[in-house]
Amino acid sequence: MEEPENGITISDLLTSLKQVRGKKALAKLDHKLKQSTLVHKRQHNVTDMIEGLKSKGIDVNEESLRARAKTRKTISEIEGGQDKLTKNVLKDSDDEDVVSDD
Repeated sequence: MEEPENGITISDLLTSLKQVRGKKALAKLDHKLKQSTLVHKRQHNVTDMIEGLKSKGIDVNEESLRARAKTRKTISEIEGGQDKLTKNVLKDSDDEDVVSDD
């Protein structure tokens, strides 16, 4: 079974296959590490966003999008909105629990 064909034995083929698989595994690990260390730009231009949405086929109201980009919400405003929502939900659930004697 170890008969050389064109001067290459099966054991030589197996060792070269093992080396190639090792190199391939290292290349995959390098790719994964590079992906996790990339830094993406956080600030985007509104015009770039609008163009991107239009290219995807989404109808965009440019003026309202620009107004949203200019107004910033603080954490207290966001938490206040969540508190209002929970109060409304609790208020509605309390109304459903009341049984009328009609």
